Amino acid sequence: MRTRKRKAGFTLVELMIVAAIIAILAAILIPLLASNRDSAIASEAANMCGAVATACKIEWAKSGDWPATTDNLPQTTQDEIERAKYFNEADVTIGGSGPDDYSITVDGGASEYSSGTAEDLVLDEDGTWSGSVVDNGWVSN
Repeated sequence: MRTRKRKAGFTLVELMIVAAIIAILAAILIPLLASNRDSAIASEAANMCGAVATACKIEWAKSGDWPATTDNLPQTTQDEIERAKYFNEADVTIGGSGPDDYSITVDGGASEYSSGTAEDLVLDEDGTWSGSVVDNGWVSN
């Protein structure tokens, strides 16, 4: 009597089921990862606004002058801006004339990382946040 040897391997049905499971998992994970990325961009923008505002206040206390650009900030703050992943010094705008009247804007609209969700964030002298980052719920007052 002859016995048939079964070949080792997977059937087409088994491979199709595995492919379907991978596709379902990818469909679930991709939006979650994109959301985390937008949150990271917003967090970096908020940290940068706070660091620049603090550096401006320190510069005001030391010299009596309100910095007009990031070039006038202490080197440690400039280094922090350079280390940022999603923004650079061109994205930071310092407005106002002193600690009682200022706004710090981080605008990543032109950034290669911009997704349209987290583009700009403004910090005013009273600690109020505004911009599309706030509008999308990534930063709250």
